[in-house]
Amino acid sequence: MNITWFDKIRENRPNIKDITINNYVNVIYTLIDIGRGFNVSFKNKQFYNPKFSVLFINTAGIINDIKGLTIANSTKKLYIQTIMVLLGLEGLQYKTTIDIYNITLKELHLNIMNNTSKSEKDTKNWTTMNKLINITINKEKEVYNTQIYSKSIPLREHDYNLLRNYIICCLHTYHPPRRNIFRTVRLITEKEFIKLNDEDLDINYLIYDIDTIYFYLGNQKSNNNTQIHYISDKLKNILVKYITFLNLKNFDLLLHSRYNEITTSNYSKLLKQNLGVSSSLIRKIYSTESTSDAWDTINNTAVSLGHSIHTQKHYYVKK
Repeated sequence: MNITWFDKIRENRPNIKDITINNYVNVIYTLIDIGRGFNVSFKNKQFYNPKFSVLFINTAGIINDIKGLTIANSTKKLYIQTIMVLLGLEGLQYKTTIDIYNITLKELHLNIMNNTSKSEKDTKNWTTMNKLINITINKEKEVYNTQIYSKSIPLREHDYNLLRNYIICCLHTYHPPRRNIFRTVRLITEKEFIKLNDEDLDINYLIYDIDTIYFYLGNQKSNNNTQIHYISDKLKNILVKYITFLNLKNFDLLLHSRYNEITTSNYSKLLKQNLGVSSSLIRKIYSTESTSDAWDTINNTAVSLGHSIHTQKHYYVKK
């Protein structure tokens, strides 16, 4: 019976996340499409084929090919990781080969850690937090010029979208910018929050009461620890007015329309359309501006001591 690449990897690696397996599967499809599966018959590339792994035994040729690709080191790293996963599906027979690929994987990882330069794509799209805040200010002017807060509820679709887009801009410029986590924030009172069962705590909430408003982020894909995020007075005032006006009790903070949840894809598009950059780039800009002085100190100290930035941060700098 045929088994998909996804299911075969899940069987072999039961503890990794679905999103990671999907990343591996997408690379497998890419490798098949660009010709690595030239001598292997694929009636349907979705299905696992043990003959495919044999094509990656020639480590030197494959590694040189991947290193020569004009793609980011992080993507090269994913290619190597995927090949190691492919070989691992066949048991221990390719252990030595996997070890060789692992050396390259570590090299790529160190290159990523030591490379502090912006990528070509980031350089092209780079901006500043001040410019992003100015975009948010202009969105605010548009909201007030349209006199949205004087209109009756429910708002027309255009007016609702304008107001929601303004709030999205505020969340990413008046608060430390998260990825797309704000699209899944449910409003709840502090009294209701205290009564929640443990299984209900794996959700993102905006705790909202007369005297308090803060984020409880219980669902973070890259961090297993929940986080309480307190909100600046500026953002607090903006959110209180927005929530009160739309009477959003027990609703999501943000919706695609007045009734529908925003998907991850739609949220990314809305953010890019309104601020002109992705959530990932906003985080890079925010982090770069917030840590520029500290980064210069770490870099200069590493140079004076004669070792890499990675070595400086991970072996010499202690809390």
